[in-house]
Amino acid sequence: MQLRKVFSVLLIFACLLSFSQSAFADNSEGEEASIEVQSIGSNRENPIEIQNLYYSTGGLLISEDDEKWYKWTNDTGSPKLLYSDMYPDFGQTSLSLSAILQYNETVESNFIYANKDEDRSIFNNLYIPNGTTVYLRIKMEDSTPPYSYYRLHFLILNGPSQ
Repeated sequence: MQLRKVFSVLLIFACLLSFSQSAFADNSEGEEASIEVQSIGSNRENPIEIQNLYYSTGGLLISEDDEKWYKWTNDTGSPKLLYSDMYPDFGQTSLSLSAILQYNETVESNFIYANKDEDRSIFNNLYIPNGTTVYLRIKMEDSTPPYSYYRLHFLILNGPSQ
């Protein structure tokens, strides 16, 4: 009797395993698996949103093709002035800071490049009308070394009174 119960349990267990799929099975049936990893801020469609009138951060670019995007929208009801500077945290990597101003859904500027002061890139009093979205882009200008740490400071000041 005991042997019959053990045999029944083993038979049921074997049947359950034969109908289940392995957790490691490949369902692609020969198709090439492709995974594209994008971090927040790696492109204009997925920028890092700046919520405050002052923002300071550090970041890392890992290749010559890597870039970081930041976004701020002037929804304050009045024009503002942007002061921003960016510089490599250490090393001799050359970085650039540029901006695109999107005035509405259909009108935007070309890239506006920050002034260079040795290794710093600076926007000093860039005029931002009310309702405009600013996209900042940080990009490596050369690939030596193949990575670069940077610091970014972003400050919004009151614009000219009307």
